[in-house]
Amino acid sequence: MNAPVTNLEPAKAGMRMVESFELPPIASLQAIEVGKGEDGPENLVGLLSGDIRSRPFGLLRGQVLKEAGRLNARLIGVTSAAPGAGKTFVSSNLAAALGRISGQQVYLLDLDLRRPAIAERFGLVVEKGMETYFDGSTDDIASLGRRIEGTGLGVFATRRLDPYPGELLGGDRLDTLIAAMRRLPSSAMVICDLPPAFVGDDALSVIGKLDAYIHVVDEGITPKRQAEELRSMMKPATCLGVVLNRYDGRWNDSYGYASARQYARYYDTAE
Repeated sequence: MNAPVTNLEPAKAGMRMVESFELPPIASLQAIEVGKGEDGPENLVGLLSGDIRSRPFGLLRGQVLKEAGRLNARLIGVTSAAPGAGKTFVSSNLAAALGRISGQQVYLLDLDLRRPAIAERFGLVVEKGMETYFDGSTDDIASLGRRIEGTGLGVFATRRLDPYPGELLGGDRLDTLIAAMRRLPSSAMVICDLPPAFVGDDALSVIGKLDAYIHVVDEGITPKRQAEELRSMMKPATCLGVVLNRYDGRWNDSYGYASARQYARYYDTAE
């Protein structure tokens, strides 16, 4: 075969090495307003302080902070075994709930480069996102982030690449990004929305470099064997816990949990 290497690997042909950089403070990011309640994006309930639909994510936030503090875990990935389990729903609302804490800096990164969904979840129009960092088009991470007005949450969304170069998430640029995460202040927390574990090796590549991960399973849909295989495949990475999404406990209490259409429940299974 006489074809040049640049034609075989177009994604890597223009990729430039970047030795190091710093993630910007959340306060320095361009601020945007995200509608709340009926005016906000559907199912982004983590921003709704006082709304009954946000209460499960308040509980999830408390459990995550407790376990993360015990394990000294600040870089946390969120994944599922297969698509459709609700990992982006969980990661977005968890990050939103964390960002409502005064003085808390939260970085939400969409690292599902195959099927990114964070932008849609927050109602963002993304001209360029994290895909431009990984393909070497930009080193200016600050230009890719947006601060949600009234919170300490910074969202770094991604545009979908079609076709997706399977090796884009690996390599030196990921290592540089992880190193920048670790140089953040001790009060900062990073939530990474990752691809489903069984659609490729992307999630596995990232989780091994984070402090811990959260495993999202879909109530009544995710097979037990599939969930067990994910946990086995990710070892020795630390599982911070399992979120049972779309759980319906049929609670009929005065707090109105039974009226919430969709929420997550956290199970403390830290190792």
